[in-house]
Amino acid sequence: MAISIAEVGTASTGYGTSISTSAFTPTADSLLLVNFRINSAATGIGISGHGTWTQQESVIQSSRQLEGWAYLTGGSPSNVAVTASWSAPPQAAQLQVLEVTGGDVTSLAAAIVQSNSQGFYNGGAGPDTNTITLSAFDDSGNTTFFCADSVDSAEAGFTLIATFSVLSSYAKYATEDTSPSWDTLGPDHLVGLAYELAPAAAGGGGIEILRRRIEGH
Repeated sequence: MAISIAEVGTASTGYGTSISTSAFTPTADSLLLVNFRINSAATGIGISGHGTWTQQESVIQSSRQLEGWAYLTGGSPSNVAVTASWSAPPQAAQLQVLEVTGGDVTSLAAAIVQSNSQGFYNGGAGPDTNTITLSAFDDSGNTTFFCADSVDSAEAGFTLIATFSVLSSYAKYATEDTSPSWDTLGPDHLVGLAYELAPAAAGGGGIEILRRRIEGH
């Protein structure tokens, strides 16, 4: 089954301690991804709405922090908002929620096979290339995903999913890429994260992929 990724919610604030998307009902048995960017001084960050979210990545570069969170919707999702909150101090922040359909939803570990996040500093006028390193894929037909701030242009082969404020998300569908990259212009501190996403096995709901991992294939 082919993976498809779409933006389903966004929110931002110039000064606060929480932000919420509009309420939405996700597709049953899908994977939700949160990309959350905030100043690095923030503490007590949490994501709520729809169920219990699991943090996948967190990276800090100078005054910027990017976090990745994930949640499996299950068979009966409800119509609620997604909220990002933090303890202190009030900060500017951006929240992007993406829905992944056609993926392995047997578990979060099966859905997101691996992940990584990195911070960068580009001191010149650019363009500068920023690269996130991933390990060899569990399956070369899995999808490469990345989200980063201040993207001027992405590596060839990546499809733009959506841009919200300074956050941009891209996918290279059904293709292994262990070094997803993007270019930026001007001196800046940058943050990015990347995932390997596994599709649901045809007629098997991810069981065949799980079998291959157990057998070491």
